[in-house]
Amino acid sequence: MRLTIAGVCERDRDLLFLEELSSSADFSCWFLEATSTMEAPEATPIDLRRSVTQSTGESDLEATSELADGSRFRLLIENKIDAGLQVDQDLRYLQRAADYVAQGGCDSARTEIGRASCRERV
Repeated sequence: MRLTIAGVCERDRDLLFLEELSSSADFSCWFLEATSTMEAPEATPIDLRRSVTQSTGESDLEATSELADGSRFRLLIENKIDAGLQVDQDLRYLQRAADYVAQGGCDSARTEIGRASCRERV
């Protein structure tokens, strides 16, 4: 069988991630481990969102999971395919992550931006 796709855009990647995070516990745990400092986390996705817009900008994806200890961890993801970062985009992501923690939306948060990640946990 041959499968041909004319092009992949950011939205396609976002929807694929959402589908996998919501349907595969193994993928969800692997993805959290790969993008955070957690080792083999036991995590249950509890809230997955695409294109979350706030006053500080837009997150392509936001994935909130409940960890084995009952805490909530939120991962904010920016996908980059054919575009570079906007001015201070990484800093705005970090601010949104810090705001979620400060406002009680989660217990901890982290950002992941394409290949060039600002992997700072708040």
